[in-house]
Amino acid sequence: SQDQVLPVSRWRTTIAAGVTIGESFSTPMVQAGTGLQFGGLYTGLGLGYDPYRYHSVPVFAELRYMPQFSSTLYLYSQGGYNFLAKTNDPNDFTGRKTKIKGGFYTDLGIGARLRIDKTNTIGITAGWSAKWRTQTITSFCLSCPPPNDGTGTVSTEKYRMMRAVFKLVYEFSWKRN
Repeated sequence: SQDQVLPVSRWRTTIAAGVTIGESFSTPMVQAGTGLQFGGLYTGLGLGYDPYRYHSVPVFAELRYMPQFSSTLYLYSQGGYNFLAKTNDPNDFTGRKTKIKGGFYTDLGIGARLRIDKTNTIGITAGWSAKWRTQTITSFCLSCPPPNDGTGTVSTEKYRMMRAVFKLVYEFSWKRN
């Protein structure tokens, strides 16, 4: 009988800092994640801080593919939910009440990494990211005569912020090979 050698699985943790570059400005961002690598596939969970346009905390699942022909290049995909730091604007005597909700978050790209030693790597990534948010505005008529039922007029606006993302990545493995 032949013994088959299986790829070694490794628990990996990633810390990334970078910049998002959008239509009119750029902002710094940070992420951290952890997951399991098995051969050329990695799957994990992460969260970050993304202040582009609206301060938010994306929580995401990540999938990476490292092709067998290269020990440095990989493709990555992140998808999850974008939690906003500020979710409402109080009624400021203008007759408007605003509620803001987060939405879908995604980041897709390519990366390259350089092994420092058996457990540590550093790298760079370049990708395209988007985050969604929904804003619901209720306008009240402050000068309407009675009977004013107080329901107001509701309008909902959906926004998608798309931008390029460049990150420096530090990654370490929890198991030595």
